[in-house]
Amino acid sequence: MTVVLEFPDIPPSENSAYVQVGRMRKLSTPGKKFKRAFNEYAWDVYETEMDGLCEALGSNLWLKVDMELHLPLKDIVYLGWAKKSKKGVRGAKEPYRSMDGHNCVKLMADALSDAMKVDDRRFQWAGSSKYVDDRDPRVVLRLEVVDPKEFGVPREYTEE
Repeated sequence: MTVVLEFPDIPPSENSAYVQVGRMRKLSTPGKKFKRAFNEYAWDVYETEMDGLCEALGSNLWLKVDMELHLPLKDIVYLGWAKKSKKGVRGAKEPYRSMDGHNCVKLMADALSDAMKVDDRRFQWAGSSKYVDDRDPRVVLRLEVVDPKEFGVPREYTEE
């Protein structure tokens, strides 16, 4: 079973989604807001699909997750890079911003785990990619129920 879920917001990066409080690492206010919004949206818009995924996962299968971030151009590149002065000097030192697609994986995993009530240890991350999309920034998740045996987990650990 495969489900494609589109969420119209981008998760904050791991650096701003979590804060260090003493020895504890806690979810920040933007991180909490994202998780809450994702959970509500996923169940409001994809209730049938979410129910089907949860049922298909049962207690021993895994969820293969592929994440696409569709971001505005300004979040991926320094717009000044393309501009040159009359002397040929670029308007930025380098072309790319530090928006790492993988830097959003942890919060997305936590949000998906909370929404589905499934421990993210049962997630198999297929990848995270970023695309330029000025008109429709969003997260696209491709969720597929998979058998952990496909990834080398012995049978005695995958059956009840």
